Amino acid sequence: MANPSDRICLDSNVIIDCLDKTDPWWSHIEPILREAEKNRLAFVMSVIAKAEVLTISSKTPEESLRIINSFFRQTYAHIYGVNERTAEHVATIRRRINLDPADSLHLATAVEHKIPILLTRDGEGTKKRRKKKLIDANNMFDVEIITPEAYFDRLGDDVKQSEISDIGDSETTNEDRET
Repeated sequence: MANPSDRICLDSNVIIDCLDKTDPWWSHIEPILREAEKNRLAFVMSVIAKAEVLTISSKTPEESLRIINSFFRQTYAHIYGVNERTAEHVATIRRRINLDPADSLHLATAVEHKIPILLTRDGEGTKKRRKKKLIDANNMFDVEIITPEAYFDRLGDDVKQSEISDIGDSETTNEDRET
């Protein structure tokens, strides 16, 4: 498994882009996924992320479900539920900035589990929101909140050029770890 310092937290929109291979973001997400597949990086996600990832627009509902379930079973995918401390972090975040509950939970998960980076595309769309965007909380809670593109720019050229397998076809899953 990756070292604790090699863990990043993912917002739901990054997971959706990863699974759907959404342009133009896929080109930045693909090498990050590749690093996870090579056990050089672990993805930490709040339990709400799993609930928010419902479908892959380019796939049938059955194929979407298979790919989504496969992703969340990978050894690099770590899903954390809500405990009392995480709930307290959510409340603190919501008091300090006007984030919606789901984004607050993504950030609180990173804070609680000492994940230094949270990847999001929050704020890149054209949708107007009354509430703050997740990216607006950057470095407020000892978590750097950046886009996949910014994280991609930090990767070395060797990482950016290597090959990747299909998510649904990966061989090692969390179920394999438990046996």
